[in-house]
Amino acid sequence: MTLNIHPSTSTREPPTLTTLEQTDDTWRLDLTPYRTFIADVTGVELTDSPSHRDLKTVQSRLEGCVESYARDGNCKCRDLGQYEQIESYTTVRELAQFFRVAVEAERPVEEPAT
Repeated sequence: MTLNIHPSTSTREPPTLTTLEQTDDTWRLDLTPYRTFIADVTGVELTDSPSHRDLKTVQSRLEGCVESYARDGNCKCRDLGQYEQIESYTTVRELAQFFRVAVEAERPVEEPAT
């Protein structure tokens, strides 16, 4: 499963995830190696076309995990050793960054008031 996003600004640096490819204005992340981790930590089973709500849920829960770990060393994703592609909290932070950009890029356009 690959998630493609178009960052809102071309000057934004992509996260340093091993399965991320950047071409022109598109970031492509192969989520296959991260799916189990994401589902375990966030409770979201990502599909090929995740909703904006799913993207936002994953982003906020990953960010919460990173913040909780930074604050007191205890969080839902503290046992990283069981996930092959999650090498450290840096990887979790990079995933959270990717999903933050995905949420911004996929933000629903509000209809103008009439």
